[in-house]
Amino acid sequence: MDIAFGVFRTEVPDDWVDMSTITYAIPPKAGLNLGGGQFSEKSPGNISIAWQPSDGGGAQEYLKGREEVMAQHLPGFKVVERGDIARDGTEHPFVAYTFHSEEHGVSQMMFAKEVGNFIVVATGTALLETIDQVRDDFMRVARQIRLVTER
Repeated sequence: MDIAFGVFRTEVPDDWVDMSTITYAIPPKAGLNLGGGQFSEKSPGNISIAWQPSDGGGAQEYLKGREEVMAQHLPGFKVVERGDIARDGTEHPFVAYTFHSEEHGVSQMMFAKEVGNFIVVATGTALLETIDQVRDDFMRVARQIRLVTER
């Protein structure tokens, strides 16, 4: 199977399953407010989108399973919000949570959506200090996930 991604191209055996992950960083913003009088010129966050064949359990069950794993492995893991986003009258679940890395507090929003025979997961990541500045961007990107054949 011939595969093109970005400016690259390769081939994999036809029976392999595509479980790609794509990541987009929000452009750096001059004077990004980190709070406490600190400013940065780095990206305020990124969003990764991955997919895998659905096991039939649905998006809500997928998120529940991921939460259980993250609670065991991420220091200071804490769910701060659960909810749904809507697209074309259909609700799709998300969970927002925080944890601690070696240097910073991290905030993530994980969205799961059944699309065709796949579970698509969008994970937005930001520092605790910048999540409020990028939350709407994460919601907008997750809401727009659909099959190429859909408008």
